[in-house]
Amino acid sequence: MSSTNYGRVDDAGFSCLVTMFKAHVLAHPDKAAFVFITRAQEQTLSFAELDKCASNIASTLLAHNLAGQNVLLVFTPGLEFIKAFLGCLYANVIPVPVNTPTQTSSVDRFEKIVQDAAIGRVLTTADLYARYKIQDWDIPALLVDEVPIAEPDFQPDDSQPGDVAFIQYTSGSTGDPKGAVITHGNLISNLEMIKSGFGNDEHIVGVNWLPLFHDMGLVGNVLQPIWLGITCIHMSPLEFVQKPVRWLRAISDYKGTTSGGPTFGYAHCLARIKEEDCAGLDLSSWRLAYCGAEPVNAQVLDAFAQRFAPFGFNASSFYPCYGMAETTLIVTGPTAGSGMRKLSVDRQALADGQVLPGVEGSPSDIYVSNGKAINGQRVVIVHPEGGGTLAENQVGEVWVAGSSIAAGYLNNPSATAQRFACQPEGGSADFYRTGDLGFLRDGELYITGRLKDVIILRGRNYYPQDIEQVAYGAVAGLREGCGVAFSTNADSEEQLVIVYEVEKSHINTLDKASVTTCIRQAVINHFGVSPHRIILIKPKGIPKTSSGKLRRSALAQLFTQGALEAL
Repeated sequence: MSSTNYGRVDDAGFSCLVTMFKAHVLAHPDKAAFVFITRAQEQTLSFAELDKCASNIASTLLAHNLAGQNVLLVFTPGLEFIKAFLGCLYANVIPVPVNTPTQTSSVDRFEKIVQDAAIGRVLTTADLYARYKIQDWDIPALLVDEVPIAEPDFQPDDSQPGDVAFIQYTSGSTGDPKGAVITHGNLISNLEMIKSGFGNDEHIVGVNWLPLFHDMGLVGNVLQPIWLGITCIHMSPLEFVQKPVRWLRAISDYKGTTSGGPTFGYAHCLARIKEEDCAGLDLSSWRLAYCGAEPVNAQVLDAFAQRFAPFGFNASSFYPCYGMAETTLIVTGPTAGSGMRKLSVDRQALADGQVLPGVEGSPSDIYVSNGKAINGQRVVIVHPEGGGTLAENQVGEVWVAGSSIAAGYLNNPSATAQRFACQPEGGSADFYRTGDLGFLRDGELYITGRLKDVIILRGRNYYPQDIEQVAYGAVAGLREGCGVAFSTNADSEEQLVIVYEVEKSHINTLDKASVTTCIRQAVINHFGVSPHRIILIKPKGIPKTSSGKLRRSALAQLFTQGALEAL
């Protein structure tokens, strides 16, 4: 990439993403805004080119009188999505990003979103229009690669803070997807939070493999670069999954400074990257490696740092953070450059909702700090049933408040009333109930699990991800991140069930009796609980969300229905 120095735009006084972007277009029109890489080619989109494409799309949207309407964005990973999304913002059209409907589960989710959002138009490409037979959807479509050229003097209108910017559908790990209504005020607030928390400036280079229809990919790797006026390198999630070294190679080749993903991404690198794949790899430019979207696994990050330290990776780059679609994206994060802060917690005390430091000789677990609330956001821990605010070192539901909290769920007043504008005992009525469990310690947030996923056995709380990790480590041949622990009622009491996918290469050689015995013994040793059932299944048998999160409640339902096919 070119090392040309481009003009800097001061963000002071800008309250609209489009206005900020136009300033960057004037300051450095020829600078690369986004680069999309595949095994075969590199596609570059400059700020001026993106502005022209967005103007063309916006002009067509306005010609169809779509201002203020919800428009479905159906795209595969690539630059066309970015053009379309910005074009919607130019026209004050409300984009609704979705995953392409390929598998049965994604088709079901897709149909629910179309109905929920009252979609009146689809924005896509000619190729995808034919591939997905969009003409059969009974929804008019506009093809971004066939829009006419806009008038040279086309100028987008400024948006107001209360105007809706886009609808971000949740991943739906504990239920049907719900559309978080993100206003322009929410968006600008969170973009400034990311900038502040990450310590971003105009010199950073982003590298991204996350899906763009998801909040971390969209807000963190499309809208943040637009806000900052920097270059972001993108690749398809499939390219990463097939060969994860491509992610690290992109960071090396483009001197990426800022990149990351959920724990799964780092674990996938450990599992699939061979030593010979790393020849010539240089990760010394990678100053901020964020990790979020699911509870951070310290063991995985420690192993990643150790594995890739010889190639220039510094463990101080780790940035465990917390956020979600309903908060636009980020809520908390540590000081950039401080690395990962770990806490050993007594297992039995945690089961009773208390946080005590782990001591040698007593069962304990490691939890990772997600840092403090950024830019004046507020985080409190609330008793899930009583509603009272809990002191530090007590486990409860995480509630957050601040200017990044979404306006509510689209066309869902019941869910909005349950989760938004909530009032903890003695507090103000502007909090969002996250459904996550965690605790505060020294003002820093630690996440222990999801409220709906907690396993309660004989009055004690157990967190499924802890049990799943112990089960995975008990024996070879299980698929990383593809196990679920949940409870079921058996013999008149709640009992533990563990379901794990087996690697395809191990299915025919696995000694199932030996594997289940090893898992059972490991769980007993760690938690003092004997699983009622341990079920081994083929790959891809566990339901996941569009962003790869385990749908534990859906798996439990399959178990109850007798629909699981055990090996």
